[in-house]
Amino acid sequence: MIKLKHILKEDIPEFSTKAESIEYEMNKIQKGVSISEREPGYYRARWSYMRQPLSPADWKASLKLIIDAGGKIDKDWTRNEYEKNWEPEEPPEWLPSIYFNL
Repeated sequence: MIKLKHILKEDIPEFSTKAESIEYEMNKIQKGVSISEREPGYYRARWSYMRQPLSPADWKASLKLIIDAGGKIDKDWTRNEYEKNWEPEEPPEWLPSIYFNL
């Protein structure tokens, strides 16, 4: 007989950083997010393959997840916007992005 606590332990991934844990949880809200450290302790969460802003519910849930994890949102750079490039072969000018400190 398999014990439930052993199954649950194996299903929970281990993370080396808090940012990895946040990224994992944010991908549950809306797939395609990646978090990169821009400077020591300063991060960017970005949805690279989105071609529109996130829904208001997903955006609020993502912000709340970061705040609940002890992050501080940089309101000057954080935007839930999508702006395509005027040259179709070039990457978008802006994607939904959250900048924050941990």
